[in-house]
Amino acid sequence: MLTVTQTAQRRWIKNSLYFALGIGVFLLIYGPASLDVTYDGWILNGYVETDIVQRYAGWLAYRRSDSFFPLTFSSLICFPFGDYTSLADSIPLAEILFKLLSPVLPPVFQFCGLLCCFNLGMQALCASWVLRRFWSSEGAVLAGSLVFCLSPVMLERMFRHTSLSFHWLILLALLFYLKREERRTPVKFAVLGICTIWLHSYFLPMVMGFFLASILDGVRTKSVGLRHWILFGGTAAGAAASMKLLGILGLGVGNTSGYGQMGMNLNALFNPVSLDTNWWVPGGGKMHWSALLPMRALTANNIESFNYLGLGVLLSLAALTGFVIWQCFADFSGVVQHVQALVKRHLFLLLFAAFSTLF
Repeated sequence: MLTVTQTAQRRWIKNSLYFALGIGVFLLIYGPASLDVTYDGWILNGYVETDIVQRYAGWLAYRRSDSFFPLTFSSLICFPFGDYTSLADSIPLAEILFKLLSPVLPPVFQFCGLLCCFNLGMQALCASWVLRRFWSSEGAVLAGSLVFCLSPVMLERMFRHTSLSFHWLILLALLFYLKREERRTPVKFAVLGICTIWLHSYFLPMVMGFFLASILDGVRTKSVGLRHWILFGGTAAGAAASMKLLGILGLGVGNTSGYGQMGMNLNALFNPVSLDTNWWVPGGGKMHWSALLPMRALTANNIESFNYLGLGVLLSLAALTGFVIWQCFADFSGVVQHVQALVKRHLFLLLFAAFSTLF
């Protein structure tokens, strides 16, 4: 029988191996070049589009500004008035950390490659934690974690919109939802919600949505109390305070034309095409993400609509659909009871997922 220490050691080794799996996927796909922190040529040349150049320029401006406070503020942006690097789609925690270390860092220092490698490592690790809630087979968990690492949506965003590649935050939120009946879970949700702001506020509505769904579904099963609502409110207040501190709260938007225009195409889940900034050039600007499935049309050549699931996931969904249909013929009442139990336990999670997709 294993002791507590041995169990902890095994868990640590297992977690390290899954994190290494994500790093291995990164190296196989992107290679080691971007991990050279003194090499920024690939950024300055643009990767797919110029957003990554904008983000890097924000980091350079923040690093070379004289003051440290206000956080993420640089006098070199919108010179001579100054502004926050949030406008450059920054990753505040990384910028603050490396600005503190700036005196010992080389003159040229880019952390994009390191951050993306870390994100893939965390993607594999968090996926293993979620999948272990459903499967006891380590082989199944390993295969499933690999699928999460090879998500086309994440890989497409990795160097294009680096600040949007923290997909493991969503997996952590899902994990906490699944563990909502454990006493420490609300505190973990609160910490995750506030920390999310220091990585990118884009993920806050998703994390808070999972948090709220866990409370509402918990109310239905009578497993939550006042403490959960207090922590939820405290998380919202802490996130708002963090946004104010980082210069995110109160940013105005003069042009909202992207809303609606940049929505998801209805064929996005099975359309293996993404676009770069040259999409308007005849015969150019398209990236094909499948060797088998054809590229399909995009409404208004929507550059932001890429949500291709991958052929393996699509085939798995087809197999699952076939299995459900077969089960309906074999034991219809059993399927109905299973669906009713699923809805009863996860009603608000399902509603949140539906709302998010429509939004």
